Amino acid sequence: MQNGNLQAHNENIAAIPIPKAAPTEQADLEKLVAKIVALKASGGDVSDLEAEINARVYKLFGLTPDEIKLIEELK
Repeated sequence: MQNGNLQAHNENIAAIPIPKAAPTEQADLEKLVAKIVALKASGGDVSDLEAEINARVYKLFGLTPDEIKLIEELK
């Protein structure tokens, strides 16, 4: 942190463990994202689709209910 701003450096970002999704999960996530893009273009509500993506990502990262609650409270 510098001057009250969080700074991201390549070495710090590279250290973040990003789990690899199985090909089927990756394809499912891509389909959900495509649906979101299409719905947003037409002014549709995407909150349910976004919640589904969040749930899948939480599972992929192996987050606990307490960790999920913390993230959801920060939205």
